[in-house]
Amino acid sequence: MVINGKTIDFKITRKSDATNFQKAINNMSATEKSIQEMKQDDLGEVLEALCKMMTDFFKTATGVDVVDGCEDVEEINEMYYSFLAETEKQKKCFNFSYSPKRIK
Repeated sequence: MVINGKTIDFKITRKSDATNFQKAINNMSATEKSIQEMKQDDLGEVLEALCKMMTDFFKTATGVDVVDGCEDVEEINEMYYSFLAETEKQKKCFNFSYSPKRIK
């Protein structure tokens, strides 16, 4: 997939990628809590923290710095949602045709 002009070799159906994705989501959840506790009157610091959180997310999930120094949170959110949309498409390809009932 291509996000922000960067080619990412990521497949949610690949075990290592799924593991990295889950780790990135967990890290993001912890970071979001600390951002919510920041003083909202210092918008610059909040935006910087959000940019770092998303940079860390992509590096952990994909190994690629997709954000690449972008400082516009709106643009970074678009990158994130594009990534999630592609991941959702990949999830639809899961084949659950193997069930315990078929094994005899």
